[in-house]
Amino acid sequence: MSTSGPQWKLGTELMKARTSTCKDLIARLSEEEELISLKTLLGHRLESAKKRFEAMKSEKELAALLLQDQTNNIAPNPLMVG
Repeated sequence: MSTSGPQWKLGTELMKARTSTCKDLIARLSEEEELISLKTLLGHRLESAKKRFEAMKSEKELAALLLQDQTNNIAPNPLMVG
């Protein structure tokens, strides 16, 4: 068996192609994993932001109701009436 010639060169080229294909596949999978991780992280952050927004909105609505309740319940002070 000779280690030179067209057959050896073909074997070497096939091995390089397989190695290159495997490296490309690993790189693509790594990119996909990173994208999935990023998407998951962004999803969690979005949900957290939505909850904070709703809490702030509820606090603002509650403050408005309390203010409205206070203004509605203020009775005129007899000393202030001229």
